[in-house]
Amino acid sequence: MRPISVIVCLLVALAGPIRANAAAPQGNKTVDEVWQTLRQAPDVEEAERAQIMRVLDHPLTRDVAGKYSLDLDAAARNVPLLDGDELDQLAQRAAAIEPALAGGDSITISTTVIIIVLLVVVILLVAD
Repeated sequence: MRPISVIVCLLVALAGPIRANAAAPQGNKTVDEVWQTLRQAPDVEEAERAQIMRVLDHPLTRDVAGKYSLDLDAAARNVPLLDGDELDQLAQRAAAIEPALAGGDSITISTTVIIIVLLVVVILLVAD
């Protein structure tokens, strides 16, 4: 459970305050559309895992984790074990973080926010 907590805390720390966009409600789907969605599910899960790994492997993420002695390798080893809601939530956070790590304009990561959230992470890890 601890490595998953590290992943969650790192992604939350790097995300900062982000407004979640609610998905538009879907209408009634046909049986064929449901089966198509089910066939695509493994590909979607692998894409989500790859996105989380890209964020964990980014040099900025490594720098921040290194400053606070967080074990990114343990977190990365547990990414293949993620599934369901946990995988979806982490993938959404990784998707929000990735443009900022690449130098995009959509999110501004404040060092103050990162420090505060990482301090919370450290406190949570010490409390275990």
